[in-house]
Amino acid sequence: MKPEAPLTHPAADEWSAFLYGELPPEQHAALEAHRASCPACATQVEQWRETMATLDRWQVPARPASSRPAATWL
Repeated sequence: MKPEAPLTHPAADEWSAFLYGELPPEQHAALEAHRASCPACATQVEQWRETMATLDRWQVPARPASSRPAATWL
């Protein structure tokens, strides 16, 4: 019986393109298949998705009016 080849994981830049929907359909399907069969990558992708969702919800707080510099006229 031939030993199985070690599992190789896609690089972070491949996952980034996967998460942003920037891959051709064949490559997306290959990464989706890998994610479905690899618990470590599935966990990492889910963590990245959660981080992306958190960042999407974040808003820059408005500066209080008292901290804005006064308008100067020339």
